[in-house]
Amino acid sequence: MNVKTFLSKKEGVPSEFIEKVKYIVGEENVSERECDLISYSLDYWLYGVFLSQYGNLPSLPCVVISPQNHEEIQGILKYANEYKVHITPFGGGSGVLGGAIPTDGSAILNLQRMNRFISLDETSLVAEFEAGIIGANLELELNHRGYSMGNIPQSHYCSTLGGWISTRAAGQFSTKYGKIEDMVLGME
Repeated sequence: MNVKTFLSKKEGVPSEFIEKVKYIVGEENVSERECDLISYSLDYWLYGVFLSQYGNLPSLPCVVISPQNHEEIQGILKYANEYKVHITPFGGGSGVLGGAIPTDGSAILNLQRMNRFISLDETSLVAEFEAGIIGANLELELNHRGYSMGNIPQSHYCSTLGGWISTRAAGQFSTKYGKIEDMVLGME
């Protein structure tokens, strides 16, 4: 299959930025491989899916960066600001509105390594998770402890907590428990 893009993927991300980011997250967590750039260039936006069936992509990022914690994200964003690099966050890629599609010459911030359950305070009923946790895994973590989040979008098997927050997701039981914005107490 020949892959065509409307724009060139190599404009916009200075090599100095990529080298500094490799120092922050480790070289193995920074990819410029074409297969990764293609994989992180689409979500389930109908027009993008249609284009990809014919070997066309709206645009490709220049690099995919996979941080493991918020300190690494802070470092990445510091250098992105310094080098004027556009950042597109990517969680599960399950969105249907094109929100995960990068702008040309940008960097993808792949949050899939940030997928952990951190804590549960059973007195206040407050749980802490990382943004890249898949919804089904989040629910399993809570279920093992006798709890449920009460927010189960249809895409919970492939969407992430960060994606839910960024799109103000509502799922089954939202009329009883509320939407995601009713459940989030804070973010770091």
